[in-house]
Amino acid sequence: MDKGQTSTSTGGRMTTIRVYDFDETLAYCPAGIYRLYFGEWGPGGFVPYDARGSDREYRRRGLKPGRKSSNRMIGDEPGNESEGRVSRAFEYSFEEYREARGSFAAGVRWEFPGHAVALFCLPAMDDLVQALDRGDPVAVVSSREPEQAQHLWRVLLEVTDHRFPVQKRDVQCIGTPDKGPAVAGIVRWFLRGNPDQPVRLVFHDDNPRAIESVRRHVGWLGVDCECIKYSRTNTGQIEPQTGEGGQWAH
Repeated sequence: MDKGQTSTSTGGRMTTIRVYDFDETLAYCPAGIYRLYFGEWGPGGFVPYDARGSDREYRRRGLKPGRKSSNRMIGDEPGNESEGRVSRAFEYSFEEYREARGSFAAGVRWEFPGHAVALFCLPAMDDLVQALDRGDPVAVVSSREPEQAQHLWRVLLEVTDHRFPVQKRDVQCIGTPDKGPAVAGIVRWFLRGNPDQPVRLVFHDDNPRAIESVRRHVGWLGVDCECIKYSRTNTGQIEPQTGEGGQWAH
């Protein structure tokens, strides 16, 4: 994202910053494996239970036995309190994941398919390309783990025929659906380079938690904020907004 870039022109015209989620907003992996972890969210992010605790939580939630699972090392960073432990990841197809995720509102994290899985682009990807063609500042903020940022950046370069910004900072994987601080940081960074430029934000995501977080953190910056919510049942479709409070039908 170029600090000096505007969506129309300089001289007081409105600049629209567009920030997109990736999974099930810009694209999805219909043949991928989605892994479910049980654990706890805290100030430092998500800490998965070990394998025994994961199995216990799986049974406690009354889930069907026999779900395919795989073991994953957790806490690889030195000093991490869970260093050296093994967690259990329960595996879901895309269709199973789409049906199940609404039942796991708390105490879980989903791991999305990695590098070698084919992606299917959604209509929002066309919107992103059109925004690039107009010269709008564009960024992608994903709830994937931080180590996947470079992979997503390369995907976006390929899909947009290398029109996506070359700065890797424009693709952030933050490991949480609470995207407000990251998106507010993008807006602040633009404003520092363009202090006299009127700005609005358009944020695209399928996760209502992400949208609530963005509204909460961007609201005090004094910029217009439009949030476009995509369906979690009809992948890629925009949900109609209803009511004065900006709530969406589900």
